Amino acid sequence: MNVDFGNMQLQPSLNIVKDATVDGVYADYAGEVIHYTIAVENTGNQTLTGVTVTDPFISDLQLVADAASSDGELDVGETWHYTASHTVTQAEIDAGTDIMNTATADSDQTDRTPMMLPSRSIKIPR
Repeated sequence: MNVDFGNMQLQPSLNIVKDATVDGVYADYAGEVIHYTIAVENTGNQTLTGVTVTDPFISDLQLVADAASSDGELDVGETWHYTASHTVTQAEIDAGTDIMNTATADSDQTDRTPMMLPSRSIKIPR
C-alpha cells in the first residue's frame, strides 16, 4: 500500500494565554506580588523547536519542567506552562494606572513576527 501525501503544507502556529493574579481584587500596595501563568500551545501541524517566551516586564520567567517539555520540542497539540511574578513598586501605585504587560512567543519554525498576547492588566485602586 502506498500513501501519497502530495504537497502537504507545513503550518507552524503558536497560541499564548496569560493570566495574572494578586491577593484580593487590586494591587493596592508597594511590595505586593503579581503572579503570572503563561501557557504556550502548538496549534500548527508540525513540531516546534527553539520555542521562546519573552515578557520585558518580568525577570523571573520559568518554564515549568515536566515530561512534555523535557525533549525541547513542542509537539502538535502540546502545551508548555511558564510562571513568573512582578513586585509592585510605589511608583506604580502613585501613578494610579493599571499595571499592564505583554508576553510574546516564537519558535524556529514560526515566522519572524512573534505571537503577541494582548496586554494583561492588574487594577490599581484610584
